[in-house]
Amino acid sequence: MNTSWSRIILIGVTAALAAVTLAQMPGDLVVTPTRVVLDDKSRSGDITLVNRSSQTVRYRLSLIDMEMSEDGMLIRTQSDENSAASILRLSPREIVLEPGVSQRIKIAAYFPTGMADRELRSHLEFEPISTPRSRTADPGTTFKLSLELRSIVTIPVIARHGRLFAEASISDAKLITDATGSAVQFKISRTGTRSIRGDIDLTFQPASGGAKVLLGHVEALPVYFPNADRIVTIRLKRDVSSLGKGEIQISFVEPERSRGAAAARSAVQLMG
Repeated sequence: MNTSWSRIILIGVTAALAAVTLAQMPGDLVVTPTRVVLDDKSRSGDITLVNRSSQTVRYRLSLIDMEMSEDGMLIRTQSDENSAASILRLSPREIVLEPGVSQRIKIAAYFPTGMADRELRSHLEFEPISTPRSRTADPGTTFKLSLELRSIVTIPVIARHGRLFAEASISDAKLITDATGSAVQFKISRTGTRSIRGDIDLTFQPASGGAKVLLGHVEALPVYFPNADRIVTIRLKRDVSSLGKGEIQISFVEPERSRGAAAARSAVQLMG
């Protein structure tokens, strides 16, 4: 292939990538809610999908299993003894969404008779089904370019049976400073028979006893069962050198559970 054709093809690839990326950005599919919890009292739920793109898109719905790494990354796995896929039912499993149109998905958990008290989890995957595009550089050549780009959205689906509990604790909290600013890093630990999911606040309490200053906030941070620990790093909104002497207080609270909610606190001392 000569140099001029290589340049033309490279330009074509770049343009095609840009076009497909704009057509299928992750934000084009809006999923509500972004997390589903089913239990003995609420065994079914609804999920609403909205297509915000300018194209009609066909989606395939699948239940997959993912495990969480210590730094919070979700990695797809082939098998998981805590998978909920076998007890979950979806309807429908494939949909066609026109631009601006919404559709409701039904999901239900069927707990088998005699099932032990436990939490199971899978992730519901919404995969856009696209057709590869083929382009020929010139009628006289055999070179052909095919592209197939997909933006896949997943949400966790948790099924809880029986009486479950969980507790949380925070340890190894420290301040990290680099060229871009400061961050607080700590380990949040989970014990018990269920996942935890809570809001984290970082506040500075001056040693003089003045008003607290909010330095960071993270909503709905999970530590999924059966993971015991997760390393969390949160960038600070303020320059540490401007705070003076005091402590950065770390608070983790589950807002969704009025009874049996997990909570944890810790602090990092600043010498000013």
